[in-house]
Order: sequence, then C-alpha cells, then structure tokens
Amino acid sequence: MVRFALALLLLATAVLPAMASSPGPTLPPGENLLSAIPLGWKLSAKSPGNVDQPIEFVTENQSVANWTRLIAVEIRRDGTSLSEYERRETNTLRATCQGAQIYPRDPVTVSGLPASRFFTRVTQCAGSTQPESALYLVIQGKDALYAIHLAWRPYPPTENEFQAALAYLATVRVCDTRAGSCEKERQEAEAGATMFAADQTAVWQKTMDDARGALRIKHYVRAETLYGEALQEAFRMDPIHPLLARTYDALAELWRARFRPSVVKQMQEAAAAIRAKNPPGAPEPTK
Repeated sequence: MVRFALALLLLATAVLPAMASSPGPTLPPGENLLSAIPLGWKLSAKSPGNVDQPIEFVTENQSVANWTRLIAVEIRRDGTSLSEYERRETNTLRATCQGAQIYPRDPVTVSGLPASRFFTRVTQCAGSTQPESALYLVIQGKDALYAIHLAWRPYPPTENEFQAALAYLATVRVCDTRAGSCEKERQEAEAGATMFAADQTAVWQKTMDDARGALRIKHYVRAETLYGEALQEAFRMDPIHPLLARTYDALAELWRARFRPSVVKQMQEAAAAIRAKNPPGAPEPTK
C-alpha cells in the first residue's frame, strides 16, 4: 500500500525534541534534516526509530491502525533523485489508486537546495479502506533525498489546515555541519513545532470564528462552507466529539437566518444526538 503522511517533525539523523526551549542533541557530522515534531505526537509502534527507514508519527490518542492525521519522514541514501522520487510516487498512485488526483508540483528551495511540493488525493486505493490526501515536501540534499509527507483521512484538509501545513513546511531546514554551525537553521526549524498542533481544537476554533464572521455580514454560502469544514475538523478528532454538537448548534443558527425551519430542526436533532453519546458533565473546550 502507498503510505501517505502528514505534518511536523524535527529530525536530523536523530530525532530532535519538539520544544524549542529544550536543548537539542549534538547533530551528527554531515547533512541533517531539521523538521519539528510537535507536542502531542508520538512515534508509531510500527516505526523503527531509525531514520534510514521510513518513520511515522501519529497523535497521542491514535495509532497507526486508526489515524486520521499522520506524519511520515523518509530519507533516501540510495542515489534517488528528486525527479525519480516524484515519478515513482505518482506512478504508483496512478497504478494502484483508481481516479487518483495528482496536482501540479510546486518547485521551491529549502536551505538553498532544490525541492518541490505536490498534493495528492485518492478515494479508492488498493489495500486502503479510506480516502487519503497528502501534501509532500521533497528535498534534494547533497548526501540524501529527504521526503516529508503530511496526510489526512478520510477528509481532505480544510483551508485552515492546509495553510497551517504549508506554514510548517516553510520552517523545514537542511543543514551541514561541515559547512559551519547549524544553530540558526535548528532554531528556525524548531519554530515549526507550534505551527501544526496535535490538538485540532485551535483549528476548529479558527474555522468557527471565520464562519461566524461570514454569517454576521450575511455571506451565507461562505458561512455554510466554513461550518462544514468545522464539522470535518471535529469529526477528525472523534466521531462523537462534543465540538460536533456545538457546530451543529451554529449551523442551526445559520439555517434559522436563512428561514429553513426544517433544516434547523435537523441540525438541532444532530446536536442532541451527539450530546446523548457524551457522559453528563463531560468537559468541553471553551471558546
């Protein structure tokens, strides 16, 4: 099965800590990939912990068997070029995933090295039971090829999630101890630890705030789209997460403003169903 992966790690030839305030280990001699592992993420049980093999991270409340967001890092020291890697990944997708969507590559530069980003979306893939979306950053280093995958399932990333992922990738660095100190690059990479938090509550709250703003100025279509994204974000945390009920409440207000009482009732019933599945007094994130 083709593996996709998601967002944030701080990796050299050893994994560096997520917290910028923590002193990082001495970097191994040579070229190092620097990419922040955020708080709230853990190494998956199936990962070897050896960067010469693909490494996967999941959020603390998930596993490699049930993830909805995943981080993966791959370091290739076999001479694979940037174009070869892209061609292999996209050809495999096309061969194994019916109707695979592969968006045009975006050439970028990371620490002065050639790199590219590209995004994929598959809904039917051999060996996979859920649709998956992935954002790739691939860097052609001097000693190795570095690939970071940021993946989401079953829903694609919302606009806010995608922008957060791009902001994180902008902090990824590659440095070479043979060329001098890596301290500046390390600090810049560690800034990425806060850009893609494991806690989706912040993403949900930003989406809800944007939706409420659209509703205030009567941009109903925009508000409906954003509330839909908020539903996806809450569902990704847990199919019965209390935030789902709050989102349905907000959708009820939207449809009340649009004079659709039957839809208002549907939203209220959906909110009530979610609350019924949560124990009384269960803590709910505050606004």
